[in-house]
Amino acid sequence: MIWIFLTCAAVIAGIITLICTGHINETPVFLPFDYFSEHKILMVYVIAINAFAFTIYGVDKLQSIKGRQRVRETILFILALFGGGAGAWCAMYVFRHKTRKSYFVSGIPFMTGMNIFLLFYIINFKW
Repeated sequence: MIWIFLTCAAVIAGIITLICTGHINETPVFLPFDYFSEHKILMVYVIAINAFAFTIYGVDKLQSIKGRQRVRETILFILALFGGGAGAWCAMYVFRHKTRKSYFVSGIPFMTGMNIFLLFYIINFKW
């Protein structure tokens, strides 16, 4: 699991470096509503991946309760890594799932932060 944390840290560091070197607009956009109205595919992706991550965490909790085969923890982390951090974070506390594992309690918020940094960068990048 350490490779996921290192990947997130590298992405955040890279984005901060690019932001500091002037690869964003002169006035950064913090509210992405105007951007999403022009780029609907990205909006649909962000909503879909978060809903999917939320659902998979719920399925894993249900499988846990019933004693059936579970979703691998790597899959749960990968969903959060590829944009589903907010959905995974919400699902952890809605379903009370994986809240005793320290690497989930610290890793999922870290990945959510990485997702927010990445989204901020995508919105403000000079294309």
